[in-house]
Amino acid sequence: MQYQCILGIDFMKESKLTSDFDQKSLIIPDTQIKQLPRGEKPVEIDLSDTKLGERQKQKLRNLFNGFKGLFSDQPGLTHVLYHEIETGDKEPVVSRPYRYDRVKQGIIDYLIEKMLRDGRIRPIQSPYA
Repeated sequence: MQYQCILGIDFMKESKLTSDFDQKSLIIPDTQIKQLPRGEKPVEIDLSDTKLGERQKQKLRNLFNGFKGLFSDQPGLTHVLYHEIETGDKEPVVSRPYRYDRVKQGIIDYLIEKMLRDGRIRPIQSPYA
């Protein structure tokens, strides 16, 4: 199975995951992972296209479900990190907005409104926007 992914050191340490760089693999230990409390929906991952055995698939599902709080179907803004792009005293480059036909513009407007409602983006007033 070859997938690119990003796993944090804290996650790997907590899960006792180890990596074997010679084999280009991630080793999942045989330890039990806590079950979800009743009523919580498990994280759904599609492992049908992998070469993992059933036991390995179940271990991986248990691992993801043990960290269910880290996953969301509806991602939003982060409150963990704040980022600024320092522009100094440079003036913004003036350019006309891209033009789209009515159908594409309607889709763009709909998606922007949906992301605003879902809290994925927020309005901004900036000469750089």
